[in-house]
Amino acid sequence: MSDKLQLALEYAINELQGFYDRGNTFAKLNQHYRSQMLGVSDNDFDWRSLLEKASSEFSAFDSLKRYCAHQIRMEKPLPDLLKYWIADVLEGIEPTLKEQKGGTETGKAQNAFLPRLVQKIVDKYNLPATRGSGSDPTSACDIVQKAIIKVPEAREIRSRTYETIRKDYARAKKNGAFE
Repeated sequence: MSDKLQLALEYAINELQGFYDRGNTFAKLNQHYRSQMLGVSDNDFDWRSLLEKASSEFSAFDSLKRYCAHQIRMEKPLPDLLKYWIADVLEGIEPTLKEQKGGTETGKAQNAFLPRLVQKIVDKYNLPATRGSGSDPTSACDIVQKAIIKVPEAREIRSRTYETIRKDYARAKKNGAFE
């Protein structure tokens, strides 16, 4: 491995390790993106209409629960109706709905942490983001893939293959994540 590739790998390992050292996980990050996707931090979030459906529809329940969590984290006041609702959920008075069979969209598709790391390596080490099939594994996506393998906490990352990282990078680039 050339010096430039080794430096890029060390950089990627340090970035990933730093992410975990700060108490982060990909599961947390995906959940944050799900909340963002649901618009719980938007000023015009319509919690009243969701409150009516929260005991029977998982999506309403989940959105409302996340909205309450956001308001609490941001130290914003919760309307009395929501205070009582979330307290009832916590005490088991209100039903805690389970997600539908097949799961819900987690926000993973919006999680651009790895694609941004690829782009940082492209910019910092002047490496190509991807490579052609059959080419030597010397792209930024290859470097990120190797770094994921070397950071023990990163076992939780499902995007461990070059191809998955490449596809995630291409999607993030197409969606304007680096602008």
